[in-house]
Amino acid sequence: PMDKDTLLMRSVEGRNITTLTGLLQFVDEIDCDILSLAQQMASENQDEILMKLLKKIQDKKKELGQKRQTEMELEHQRESENELKRKTELDAMLVNAVVAEDVVEVTRIIQLGGNSNVTCTYVGTDGATYKDNPLLLYAAVVESRDVVVALLQSPGIKVDAPDPEGSTALYEAAGYNNHGIVALLLEHNANPNTANNAGHTPLMLVAEKGYLNLCRLLLDHNADPNITDNEGSHSIWLAAQGGHRPIIEALIEHGGDPQQVVKCGRQLRTASWNAREEDFDDLGDWLDQQVQKK
Repeated sequence: PMDKDTLLMRSVEGRNITTLTGLLQFVDEIDCDILSLAQQMASENQDEILMKLLKKIQDKKKELGQKRQTEMELEHQRESENELKRKTELDAMLVNAVVAEDVVEVTRIIQLGGNSNVTCTYVGTDGATYKDNPLLLYAAVVESRDVVVALLQSPGIKVDAPDPEGSTALYEAAGYNNHGIVALLLEHNANPNTANNAGHTPLMLVAEKGYLNLCRLLLDHNADPNITDNEGSHSIWLAAQGGHRPIIEALIEHGGDPQQVVKCGRQLRTASWNAREEDFDDLGDWLDQQVQKK
C-alpha cells in the first residue's frame, strides 16, 4: 500500500477530493513538511477547495497532537503523584524504623530510596516536644550508635543538618558525652565548628561540661578554640567557669588564647577573672601566668 505522504501529494496533484477526505482518518501518519508542501501547491494553484480540505487535515493533525500532549502530561502527572506518594510512605516507614532502632529495616528502606535527611518529631526525656529534627540528630540524641552507622552509610546524608535551634547531630552527641558517636560523625566529615543559633559550638559545650576526651577529639579534628558565641563567650572562658584546668590546657595547646576577653557590662574580662568569679582562684592565678607567657 502507498504511504500516506505519497498518497497526499498525488491526491493534490490529481485533485482527488475523495482520497483527500479519506486521509482525514490518517492525519497522524502525514508528515508536517509534506502537508506544508501540499498546501503550498494548492495555494499556488489558487484551489480554494483543496486549500480548505488541507486546512482541515492540518487542524485535525494539530488537534490530535494537542490531545496526545495532554495525555502525556496527565500521565506524567500521575507518575509524579505516585512517586511522591511512594516517597512519602517510605519516609514515614524510615522514621518509624529509626524510632524503633530497627537497623535492618532502616538499611532496607534507605536502599529502596527512603530519604535519610527526613525530619521527625519526638518527645524528649524532659517531656518537651521537639519538632523538625533530622533523623541523624535524633539517633544521636537517643544514643543509638547502630542507627547512626546505618544513616551515615546513606547516599546524600547531610551530616551537619540542624534542628530548629541550629544544633547538629555532632553537637547533641557531644552534649551527651558520647565519644563513639562523636568519633563516627567526625569520621564522616561532620564540621566541629558548626554553631547553633546561639553561636555555641560542640567544643564550647564539652569545654563547659568538662568532657576532656571529647575536647581532645574535637581539637584533633580542627575544632577552633577561639570561636565566640553570640554573647562573646569562648571555650577557655566556659572551661574556666567550671574550673576545668585540663580542658584549658588542651585548648591552649591547640592555639586557644587565654588573653581573649569577654564583655561583662562595661568591662572586658579574661578567663582568669571568670575563674575567680566561680571561686577557682588557683585556676585564675594559673591563667594569669599563661597570659604572661604570651
